[in-house]
Amino acid sequence: MARLLSVLMILMALSIPCYCQDESASPALNTTEGTVTSLDWVGEVMSVNDMQVSVPSEARITKGGDRIGLGDINVGDQVTVSYYNDASGRRKAVRIAVQYSGDWAV
Repeated sequence: MARLLSVLMILMALSIPCYCQDESASPALNTTEGTVTSLDWVGEVMSVNDMQVSVPSEARITKGGDRIGLGDINVGDQVTVSYYNDASGRRKAVRIAVQYSGDWAV
């Protein structure tokens, strides 16, 4: 009987939904489009229309559908950046899409 009670308690505990992260705590994503006006590959910072955005190593950067690195972006490239503001107010990129001009080889 005690064993049955233990099994039932375990099943009840497993049936309770578990939420790992409160969605209201997720940072809001913003998007901007424009021209890369400056790059600091060492500091992992770029400016788009003179707005600074930090580019962490986990940011997804693509060009023409291919994954690229921050070092493959050039001043003058047209980009779309999805970013969020961290707790200190700094903009952090999540995704960067470099517009493919047709003259770039992989």
